[in-house]
Amino acid sequence: MSYVDSLPPMCPPSDAVDQALTLYRLVPNNPAIPANFASYLGGGVECPSHIDPCRWASCSLVVDPAKQKRLPKFKNYKWAAHLSIPQGAGKAKKTSGNHYDFWCYSSFNMISSVVEIVGI
Repeated sequence: MSYVDSLPPMCPPSDAVDQALTLYRLVPNNPAIPANFASYLGGGVECPSHIDPCRWASCSLVVDPAKQKRLPKFKNYKWAAHLSIPQGAGKAKKTSGNHYDFWCYSSFNMISSVVEIVGI
């Protein structure tokens, strides 16, 4: 299966799963646009040497957007895209109690999974 980004070796990790998910993505605008779902890699940002390049190539999704907004880098975000991602859209790995890394298949358009945009 091919992915939206040209992923680094061993990515996604072997424990990432293709499954249906209902999660959120913090977005800076309403309505959301395709660029809101890009990974740092997909956005053209060079991966720092201390960061796992596979995680850098993922789209960060969360269970509770209010918890994520507490982080300083997200304090100015006012919106979260509520997503219903079907099985067959990509692979995901839960990395913490609130966070998932998601690697989208090239055949899937993330905008199609937006159920609604909610204020946070």
